[in-house]
Amino acid sequence: MFGDRRANLLVFAGVPLASLISYFLLDREVARLCARIPGAVHGVLDPITDLGRSEWYLAGGLLAALLFRFVLKRPRPVSAAALLVSSVAVAGIALNVLKFVIGRSRPYNLLRTGEYGFVPFKIDYAYNGFPSGHTATVVAVVLSLSFAYPRWRAPLFAGGAVVASTRVLMNHHFMSDVLMGAVLAIAVTLWMSRWVARKSWGLADQIPDADDWPARALPGAPRLDC
Repeated sequence: MFGDRRANLLVFAGVPLASLISYFLLDREVARLCARIPGAVHGVLDPITDLGRSEWYLAGGLLAALLFRFVLKRPRPVSAAALLVSSVAVAGIALNVLKFVIGRSRPYNLLRTGEYGFVPFKIDYAYNGFPSGHTATVVAVVLSLSFAYPRWRAPLFAGGAVVASTRVLMNHHFMSDVLMGAVLAIAVTLWMSRWVARKSWGLADQIPDADDWPARALPGAPRLDC
């Protein structure tokens, strides 16, 4: 559906499988290791992890879309902003529903009381760890921008990976939460790219990379001259 079947299998089957393996074999040990990170390091990570807050991108993306559409009249930034805002918004709604239904305990419950598991339908920050919202947001952002600006794909993905990793390093999330947050964002952004393309914003012409993803994002894929 999205290009190369092997790439789809890697992203939409391989990553969830890795998340499942992480849940049983890695999450608890990684959380205990990350608990040893000095507080001074957390001070450095705090502003980085905040880059995954969705409100910055929803407000900024909307303002950018209006600016480039009506003032600067540049279609590609309008398309990128439209995709970014819609993907972050839809991913946010979906993951908040999942968080409530699944009710996964966060790492600090494990570290304080040994609790590890799920308490579904519980309205409590301590039990809405799955999937990671910050990760979903930053993946939706970098993927949206990478469609519009393929030459910046590598630094965008690298930056997104750094932000997502802080969620684990600071023990806000387990590794499996982060992996599934990324998968959710990828699926939503791909879907939204097709929805936005049907509108009159010129997305189909401005973001040629979308139809070939995720295959084009894999190592060795050709770069577009955009």
